[in-house]
Amino acid sequence: MAFEVDHVFVCVGDEAQESAAIAALSEFGLDLTTRRTHQGQGTRNACACFDNAYLELLCPVDDAALGSELVAPLMLRERIGWRDTGACPFGVSLRCLPNPEGIAAVKTWAYSPPYLPEGVSIPIVTPRGSPDEPLVFLSRSPAPVDLPADRQPPLIQRGARRRLTGLRIEGPGATSVCAEARAVLADAGVVLEVASGPHVELEWDGREEGCRTDFSPVLPLSIRW
Repeated sequence: MAFEVDHVFVCVGDEAQESAAIAALSEFGLDLTTRRTHQGQGTRNACACFDNAYLELLCPVDDAALGSELVAPLMLRERIGWRDTGACPFGVSLRCLPNPEGIAAVKTWAYSPPYLPEGVSIPIVTPRGSPDEPLVFLSRSPAPVDLPADRQPPLIQRGARRRLTGLRIEGPGATSVCAEARAVLADAGVVLEVASGPHVELEWDGREEGCRTDFSPVLPLSIRW
């Protein structure tokens, strides 16, 4: 079995925080024009796509939906309010290679939000009601570069095509990540590290240029390339 990162999301608390985060990332050179509202989940996103993965900002739009019986087990409301709740604001989607059916070998529970076609669900690895852990889930989606030309998102980020080659998630809940999630994250090369506060670090292209930008305190995110 082999997994790789499909995408990582970072929660932002409200429109003001969303605007500040998008402004900071856009000034850095990310193209965040790929956007979607998740009907029935109470969130919307803004995404920056790389050849093999993407970064997603997740922002609330409907508190009632976030607190609904369907969505509440994801603890998205708590994750979005992480500055007050102490919850982990990150989620990681992993795609299974080379055979997507390998997902069946992992213990998951099904999440079927209204924005997906009927009968389609997302396999969630993180146990229900676990706000201290990153939300780990599985995907059968192809990499952005493998999408058909008419569906391919912008792939130029900070002036070049980029490839995600590393992901580090830091936070006080790193030691409490369930065994199943820890196993698939390790399989995908994701590093978990204990820290006093949440932070996620993306690595592009094996750090060939030796550069790093930290978007704190606007966003608990840094990028190395």
